[in-house]
Formats: sequence, structure tokens, C-alpha cells
Amino acid sequence: GARGALSSNLVIRGISVDAAASPQFPASTQPAVSTYINSVPIFANLRITDLERVEVLRGPQGTLYGAGSEGGTIRFIYNKPQFDGLTAKVSAGAGTTDGASGLNSQADLTSNIPLAEHLAFRVSAGRERDQGFIDAPNRYVLGADGVPVPVNPGDLTNSPPERTQARGVNWDSTTSARGALRWRPNDAFDAVLSYHYQSQDSGAPPLVSYQAFGGDSRETNSQIPEPFHSTINLTALEVESHLGFATFTTSTSYYETQAQARNDFSGFYRSFPFYTTVYGNSPRFVAIGLEDYNAKGFAQEFRLSSDSEGSLKWVAGAFY
Repeated sequence: GARGALSSNLVIRGISVDAAASPQFPASTQPAVSTYINSVPIFANLRITDLERVEVLRGPQGTLYGAGSEGGTIRFIYNKPQFDGLTAKVSAGAGTTDGASGLNSQADLTSNIPLAEHLAFRVSAGRERDQGFIDAPNRYVLGADGVPVPVNPGDLTNSPPERTQARGVNWDSTTSARGALRWRPNDAFDAVLSYHYQSQDSGAPPLVSYQAFGGDSRETNSQIPEPFHSTINLTALEVESHLGFATFTTSTSYYETQAQARNDFSGFYRSFPFYTTVYGNSPRFVAIGLEDYNAKGFAQEFRLSSDSEGSLKWVAGAFY
């Protein structure tokens, strides 16, 4: 889901270091499964389309894909820009989620554009929206200042809050785009420069308040809106050069991830033994948690692998 897209939570061979149900920001631990787009390591869950194939390598891996691969490695291999013709593909879909109102929707566009004899550009873009299936029946009615509105404005000390019901609060939407520019002046040299962008929004975490409404309910006792927004930017340059005796590959990438979320911690605070002492019996108590996540990363890899036909093959490289 959208709120879990800031780090990979994939599991291979049952090896994991984080709780599988972590709903939002990543922990400070390195995932046990490394994820790659082509030969570029990524540290977020991206909406990926226009794939040639997917490779699943059980871990632990060696130095070739050794960063965080105790459980294994997953590689998403994109279709490369092609030089032999202009093509375009459009797809769309719709569906329903049990308990949600309205349709889920998805639309994607992919186009391959030759620019010159040895230069081509490929772009894919899409948008996906999922309707929420969790209701919030006890939401505060908030004023323009974000403060709960009392039923009786003349008795601010004792008046309970006005409440309303919100349906399908855990909706989410994702917009993604990727562009790739490929230059291959001869059969021995191939370079691809790519950029991947993703923006996600969500109305609330996919969590239910089973202690308040029962284990089979699809309701949350959240009393305020809990929006979430994230943006991911990934730029990569991949170069492959055939030297005759070996193939030299270099991969350079830079990514930025930013996310902000608001959560209702009111019920959490009420569970503390000091709550009544500190806050009394405030009928309109609100505790808001504001979270920010910002990450930047640079990765560089050089790899030299043999092209010989004999029984001995070798690979050497460096990763930063």
C-alpha cells in the first residue's frame, strides 16, 4: 500500500528484519531482500510497468548483488528503448474492493520514440487509485483552526464534540512516470540514462480498531483525518561496454525520498496512566502525531565480467 512504499518489505526464504505489517515509515534496519531496477539498487517500493522480465535470486548473494541480500535479490528488468520504430500502448482497468464504495481505476501509457539511428527514447506513465474499505464512525467535526467543534459552544469545559462519520478513509492514489534515453553508437557500447518519478497520497492507514469494534470489523476509531503524501525521484546512468575479453558495466544512481504523514495518537495517549492527571477529563482531547521522512542516496558500481568460452569465468567489481 501507499503508506508502506518507502522501503522494501519483501520476504524471501522467510528471512525478515521488520514486522510484516509495518504501515508507514521504514525502520532503521536494512531490508533482508535487496531490490534492483536493471542494475540500479533501489530503496523504495515503486509502481513498475513496461517490464521485460523479473529475476528472483535466492540469497544470500555474493558481491554482485551483495548489499542487503541475506534473503535474496529481486531485479526488475525494464524494456529498453528501441531504434526500429515508433510504438505506443495504452491500457486501462477498473475493479472493486469488498466493502468499498466506488471503482478502483488504473491507466497507463507507454511509448517508444526513435530519435536518430543510434538514439531512442522510451516513456511510461500511469495513475492508479484504490478506494478505501475502512470507515471512521467517530470523527471529530473540526473548525477552521483544526480544533474539534463543541456541541454546546457555551460550555467549553464539559461540552462533548460534534461527530461525523467518514467512509472509505484508507483510499490511496499513485502517479508514476519513467523516461529512458538510450544511445548505442555501435555494438560494443550501450548507455541508458533514466529518470523515475512517483507521487503517492493516502487518506488513512489501513488499520482497524479491533478492540473497539471487534476483530472482524472494518472500522477505525481515528477521530481526525490522517493524510499521507510521498514523492520519490530516482535518476540512473547505466553503461555497458564490450572489450572483447570482458564486459565492463558501470551503474550510477541518485535518489531522493520525501514523505509527510499525520496520525491520531489520542487513543494512544489515553492508555497512559498519567492521562487523567495531566489532561483531566477533557471531552475533546486530541493528540496529533506529525511525521517527516527524508532520505537521499548515491550508489556507484563498477563491474568487469569475463566473456571467454572456456570453463573458467570470473567477475570483479567495486560497489559504493
